[in-house]
This record gives sequence, C-alpha cells and structure tokens, in this order.
Amino acid sequence: MKRFVGLILVVVVIFLSFSTLQQLNNQTYTPPGHFWEIDTLRGLDQIDLLSSPDIIAYYSRLTPDGIQMRIDFLDMLNFEPDLIFIEILNHSSGPLQLSALSESQGFFWFINQKQNYLTLQLPSTFKSFEFRFIVKNQNQEITDITPKFSLYSKSPSPVYVELQLKNTLLGYTPAQILRNWDGAHNGPFGERFGLSHLLAASKRYQIPLTFSDFLTPQNVQALDLLSQDKYIQDLWSSGLLKLCSPNFPQDDLYEIFLDDLDETLITNYYSPLQLCNIETPDNLNLEPIFNNQGLSPSIEKFLLNAYFQNPEQLITLNIDFPESPLSDFNSAPIIFDYLRNHPWIRFHSPNQSKTQPRQLNYPSDKMDKLANELYLSTGPFQKGSVFHFYSLLHPQNYDYLEPLISDYIPEFYYQIEANRWAASSKKQIQCNMDIDQDQEKECLISNQSYFMIYELNGGYIPFIAVKTNKNSFYQITGSTSQFMFGLSPSEEWKIGNGVFSDPTVIPGIIMESHPRQLVKDISNDFSQLIMSNENNPGNETMITLLENEFTVQYKMPGMKNILQIPFVCEYSPSSTTNTPLSNHHQEILSLNCGENPVQIFITGQQVESNHFSVFDLGALLLSPENPDYQYPRAHYLPLGLSLTDLKFDSQLTITFQMP
Repeated sequence: MKRFVGLILVVVVIFLSFSTLQQLNNQTYTPPGHFWEIDTLRGLDQIDLLSSPDIIAYYSRLTPDGIQMRIDFLDMLNFEPDLIFIEILNHSSGPLQLSALSESQGFFWFINQKQNYLTLQLPSTFKSFEFRFIVKNQNQEITDITPKFSLYSKSPSPVYVELQLKNTLLGYTPAQILRNWDGAHNGPFGERFGLSHLLAASKRYQIPLTFSDFLTPQNVQALDLLSQDKYIQDLWSSGLLKLCSPNFPQDDLYEIFLDDLDETLITNYYSPLQLCNIETPDNLNLEPIFNNQGLSPSIEKFLLNAYFQNPEQLITLNIDFPESPLSDFNSAPIIFDYLRNHPWIRFHSPNQSKTQPRQLNYPSDKMDKLANELYLSTGPFQKGSVFHFYSLLHPQNYDYLEPLISDYIPEFYYQIEANRWAASSKKQIQCNMDIDQDQEKECLISNQSYFMIYELNGGYIPFIAVKTNKNSFYQITGSTSQFMFGLSPSEEWKIGNGVFSDPTVIPGIIMESHPRQLVKDISNDFSQLIMSNENNPGNETMITLLENEFTVQYKMPGMKNILQIPFVCEYSPSSTTNTPLSNHHQEILSLNCGENPVQIFITGQQVESNHFSVFDLGALLLSPENPDYQYPRAHYLPLGLSLTDLKFDSQLTITFQMP
C-alpha cells in the first residue's frame, strides 16, 4: 500500500513539474475561457520605442476560479518572465509586486508566445484591489507601465478595423470556379487555397469581412452553380459578410438587383446586402498584414498609432485575396483565432446605410434615354435587363468589351418591348418597327403565349420569351449574361464591322450567311409570317404561332446551312431519331426555364446537331486547364447558357411547345 501511495506521489510530482513548464513555456496552452471579449478590455497603451516587450493592451475579468488578468505585447521576441510584474496597489502592507516567475500561493501565470500575451490568475479575494502591469529591463529600470485599473474599470473604445478584400472573382469557367472556391494546391506556396476556407474561418470566429469587388454577374452565377448561395445568404444575414460592387451606382438599380435574386439568394427574409462605399485603404504601403501567427507587428503598430490620433475612426485594411494567407486551408484558422482573441481590435463593417444616388455619366444622350426607359419599363423582364445593362456599361475584369458596348446597347429595347407584351399578351405581327433603334426594320410577333422579334437585316431571331399556364414569364433566348462574354474568344470578334455582321456574338437564333429578308406574307389572323431571301426568293423562312406552340421553318433548297441557338436556360436532351434511308432527323430538347419546361422539336434532312452547356461539368473538369491548349468555345460559355449548333441541308423545322 505504501509503495502504491509512493507511486501516486511520484506521478503527482511529475505532473506538477510538467504543469509548471507548461504554464511558463508551452506556446499552445489555453487558460479557461479562451476568448476574451471586448468588455474585459481595461486599456490600450501607446507604442513605446524603448520597451521590449512592449505592452499594447491589458484586460481583467472575474471567473469562477478567481480573477484573470492579461497583457498583450507587440511581440515577445525578447520576453523574460522575471522582468514582467503585476503590482497590487492597495495591499495592506503597501504596493506588492510579483513577477511572472513568482510562486506565491494562489497566483498562476500562463504564457502564450504564439499570440503574444501573458495571463495571470489570482484569488478572488483581490477583486476590490487596483493593479497595474510593469515591464523592466535588466537594470531593473521601468521601460513600460500601465495606468492603474481595477476589475470594474470602464472599457475603452477598441480599434475599429474593417477587413476589405479585393480581387475576389471566382472565375469564368467551371474549372476556375471550383478551384478558387474549394482550393487546389494553388496558393502562393503550393498550399490548399480557396474562398471557402476564408468564409469558414470567418463564420467560426465571427470576424466580419467586406469583399470590395465580389458583386459581379460572374460570382452571383458561380454561387448558383456551386449551390452555395444559401451559405452566402446566411453569412449576409448574420452580419459577417458584406458584398460590394462599385459598378452599381444607384440605389434603385441595386434594389432591382436584390429583387432579381429573390428566387435564388434572398428567400424568406431581407438580406443586409446593400450598396456600399468602398473605403480607401489605410495600409497601402504596409506589407505584410499577416504573419504565420496573426497580425504582423508592423500592422499592429500602425493601428495603434492611428487609434491614438483618432480613437473613433474606422481603419480599412486592404487585402489582396489571391495573395492572402486568410484563404489558406491551414493558415486561416490560426490567423482568425488570433484576430478573435485580441478584442482590442474590433472587426467591423462600416455602416451599411445606402449612399445618396449619384448622377450617371453615359457616353451619349441616347444611353441616358435608354436607362430611363429601362427603369420605367416595369414588368417581368425589367430586373434582368437593368442588371445586365449596368454590368455592360461598367465592365469589371473584362475591359475588352468596351468597343462592343455601342453595338450591344440597342438589344435592351427588346426587353422593354417584352414588358409591354407581358402587360397585354396581345396577338400581333408588325414588321414596320425599329424596336432596337438601329435604323433597320424588325418584325414583332406575339400571341398570348409567345413573344419574339425577327431581325429582317440578317434574318435572325434575337429575342424569344414565353408565358406559361401559371402566368409566369421566361426568356428562352436573347440578351443575357452573354453580353459580358460573347460566344467566342474576343480575338475572333468582328468588332469593326458591328454586331450584326458577327453571328458568333449576336444573341438569339442565328442563321450564318443569311442576307436581308423581305416580308412575303402575313396571315389575316396574325398566326403566320412568311419571309423570303432578298437574293434568292426561293429561300423562305416561315414562322407559325398557335396557342401553345410556335414553329420556325427554314426552306433553303440545295444549300448547306448552319443555325446557332444560344439558350438562356439549361436544357436536357430527351430523344433523337435518325432514319438513314430518308436522311430524316428528329430530336427533342427540354428547356428547364422554370416550373413549365419548354420542349423543342428539331426535324429536318441530314441534320447534324451539337449541344454544349456549362452544366455539363463532367467533360470540362476531367483535367486542369492547359494554357497551351485551345479549348472549344463551350468551355468558355458564360454561366446560365446552353448552345445548340445545327447543320442541315435544304430544310429544317424548329417547334417550341409548351406542355
């Protein structure tokens, strides 16, 4: 029995010896109540050039185990425990100084050199006393001393800091998006790097972030592709994430954008997402912001110097997302733990109240007029058209679009006309209209279920919309996010010849090498329109509208033709039938635009069809992108688009049918 008790004593002595070493030297030891809150802060201390280590903040709190106090240092490179003291001022026998190596009964010191602080625990019997911390040098001269404070001293204002990240574009292709979201080993030093790690750390440690350039059509669509829109919405609603775009200068535009995302991102409650001013960064010439443990000493020194000049100011730190360790899988939790556990810094998003509307500055009076018409054109197509209009006028990360702006702008008049149709569902065929104000005539064709515009100069259909039996409206081809990209690499665009000469750029159903069309016949009941080729009257295009379907039939004897159809919606092939003897081809596609899918029947002679969609991720993500390889254009289709290429001889019929 004695031997057994002796063994226990040996174990206890070893354990106590290890605990003492742990208290003084272990850099990862965490005292009770790991995170300190803002109400425990008792003071901030100015930078002392001659003190090393230099006290920058001090805290106190009452716990069930006694009083805890803490000192934050700028760094602990020259830390010596026997030169750090706590002074108890109103002790009965006079001021009492105890160093960090003191072994007085009931006093325990804990050192965390990774996070640059020292914690002291002492008995609760001292809760009515006043204290101060002292740092001395080897000559026992005081190099740093705090004002006296008590357990109940009022907390000062913290240093208000906004973390503002730039260059947050997720990517243009599905491969880029997935890499930049979840992270391949593509960080600055080959580490796993991605936006999801940054957001996960922000959520875990409750550190709010501002993304200064995130709110772009590409990123919004990328979130939908990743099925992460609800996750982003939760961060918005909890006040942890603020998304900005300097490209949206008016409040009413921004409200339209919010409404436009209602079905996908902002369901059940209103998001705090609002138009925001992008603050000028305060740390333009300071690098780095972070080290492998947390904030770098140079940034902490900068923050404190700015704070003591104006304690109420908000200091914006500008962070380059691709170069930042905040998005590194391993570094992010360490850095955010440091930020969360230093409450003298209050990470804060600026007031999110709306800015005053600013005057828009467009290249011409014509664009001003179009902007006003878009705002006034209420209806189901207003939201998307306004959003894409401003995206085009304020291109971000794709400046090469600017030469095409003047050619694309007239396309927005199609949405304005579609809003008029949605209000009346009028049955009509008119071919004397200049809808897009390009000095060329277009045909407007509509009934209660379908609306389309036929461009006589070139013979293409730039816009088609449908009305479902549930009174919902959907655009199925025409102007959409392809405004930002076109359907081919920019070097192939025929910028100098105008948008109408380039079938790889024009939105809508496009017949290559299709000259001007002449109106041949319009039926009395406005259900059929027949047009002929200006150069070859035997070539005809016939459009027929019924209650639940419309048909576009091309008759071009002896010619090989190419027809392109970029769809706004995702599609899925249903069936394909080929009859070898007669060269007859029939194919059925289903467009998933909403609760009512639109079926498309393609029939003709010797038809070769190819379908591309960004939703077909499997083929696109089999291997990383090779910069030396010329990828097919489907690889670069903007999100939300599908493309059908049809090659046919002599005759082709396309029927759009509403189930």
